[in-house]
Amino acid sequence: MRKLLLFAGSFVLFSSAAWAQADFRPGYIVQPSGDTLRGQVDYRGAQRSARLTRFRATTEGSVTDYTPAQLRGYGFASGKHYQTELATLASAAPEPFFLEAIVLGPASLLALRGKDDAEHLYLRKGTQSLQELIQRTEETVVNDTRYLHNTNEFQRTLAASMQDCPVVLTSLAKLRYSVGSLATVVRQYNACVGTDRTTVSSPVEKNPFQFMLIVGGQTSRLDIRRLNAENGGNSIRGKAQPTIGIAAHVALARLNPHLAVRLEALYSPLVVYKTEYDYKAATDVYTTHYQMEVKQSSIRIPVLLRYTFPSKRVQPFIQAGVSGNILLQLKNQERTRFADRPAFPEYTAWRPIVEKPRQFEQGLLGGLGLNFAQASGRNLSAEVRYERTNGFSDNAGTPTSMRFYSVLLSYSLAK
Repeated sequence: MRKLLLFAGSFVLFSSAAWAQADFRPGYIVQPSGDTLRGQVDYRGAQRSARLTRFRATTEGSVTDYTPAQLRGYGFASGKHYQTELATLASAAPEPFFLEAIVLGPASLLALRGKDDAEHLYLRKGTQSLQELIQRTEETVVNDTRYLHNTNEFQRTLAASMQDCPVVLTSLAKLRYSVGSLATVVRQYNACVGTDRTTVSSPVEKNPFQFMLIVGGQTSRLDIRRLNAENGGNSIRGKAQPTIGIAAHVALARLNPHLAVRLEALYSPLVVYKTEYDYKAATDVYTTHYQMEVKQSSIRIPVLLRYTFPSKRVQPFIQAGVSGNILLQLKNQERTRFADRPAFPEYTAWRPIVEKPRQFEQGLLGGLGLNFAQASGRNLSAEVRYERTNGFSDNAGTPTSMRFYSVLLSYSLAK
């Protein structure tokens, strides 16, 4: 357990350092005078981007930090744009933030990520003040039963601002509260009013989904303790085995461009753990020879949070998470004989080490690796991983644990 806590603490510290890594990309800043300076802008997560931007004129140039009060806005050559606006968060006084411009035009949609990680969306029509598009979750009690439901305040705000386009009004009743859905409606409105102004849209950053194939190899170690035995227990190493699996990889683009969540399913084929040892307690006359054997296979289901360090070609990453493992096959048994009594040379019958083993393990895992972006648009990554689970025993007198050491390759099946 101490090793697991040490690993978790190390990962938190490492992640904190990783969070501060710079990722400068081609972009610009707009000064209060309206002048635009082009260079490189640090590409960060939504919360930080709303409160601070870092700019340098060249790769070798000095870096300058700017707050919303110091700029009209900034953006990236890829099309993402932020502009300074007065906004209110948590009933506080209005203050300047860098709001992300999702859609710009006769009607504009802007976004701001609060420190509570909530996304605040705003509508501006023409030169009018910002109107926040709000959806709240409220509680209703009917016949002593508690119900939660979402309000539709944002729909009423949109309807009041888009009265001059009846075609759009008909679609508001079923509109979902999401950046993508709201951006679609605002673009439809801008097309409907038919002004000479061109609607400019920043790309709506999605959480891209990748389906990946995983292949690799692993070795494992089974630890069995006997709390009432003087020798403390046994640590048994299994033979190296191949492993194969699939993963769903979701980039958390709007939270942080370097974060992703992975859900995996890995098949671990049948592994046999065997050991023999002699044991003689201080009160025993004879030495007992133990023979122990455990066979198991499993489907391991890790859920991982991955941080990828910014880099143009090869991208290092670290990740950590939890696992739930389904034991497909499990046979645990042991037998004994006297090692120093020739008159009793035979083994006893096989008996379970644990009478009622668990069928579902839980564990912690972490790893590090490299991601290689392919010209085809597919991703290839290589990693080393460590995992520790609570094993097959829920018997307090015979606790178990499993350790897995893996080398894995992941390849995206679609661009």
